[in-house]
Amino acid sequence: MRALQRASALIAWVFVLAIGVLLVLESTDLIDGSWRHFLADLAGWLVSPPVARWAAALLGAGLGMVALILLAAQLMPYRLSVRPTIVDKSPQGTTSVGAAAQRRGAIEQLLRVEGVKDAVPISHRRRIKVQVELADDAEVSDVRRKAREVLNNEFWSSLGIDPVPVDVVLVIGDSSSKLSALSREPQETT
Repeated sequence: MRALQRASALIAWVFVLAIGVLLVLESTDLIDGSWRHFLADLAGWLVSPPVARWAAALLGAGLGMVALILLAAQLMPYRLSVRPTIVDKSPQGTTSVGAAAQRRGAIEQLLRVEGVKDAVPISHRRRIKVQVELADDAEVSDVRRKAREVLNNEFWSSLGIDPVPVDVVLVIGDSSSKLSALSREPQETT
């Protein structure tokens, strides 16, 4: 679904950009208004296509379904990653830790930090990204330091996996100001 979201957004932005560029080029007399006539002819063909009525109805239904799918894709929230991390492979089978378990573990660790009111996962493809709401009396530097301490290599080793990249975004009070607290690569120690 994410691919549909990105594709439809890309198509819309390219269309808007193309119209803007064409308008600028026409206003500077680098091109004439023939592109407007082309768009008008295309719109006229779409309004009354020179095909049989049943074919026009079929074309309209198909375009309507595509439009509804793209609209639904834009309105659906991003899905959190569900890729598991393989811990062990043996002849008896494979042991893995799911992405949801990794997120829950990181959130549980962050909720133990003094000054953290809430922690909510944010959709991201390859990283664990968490938005952390701080208490009004929380000291930002202390929360940053403690977040690094609780999400250390020992924590990830207890899950049986290599350290996972984690991004923590601090939200202070009820304001919308956000501070990036921790951006951690797998090879870094915290």
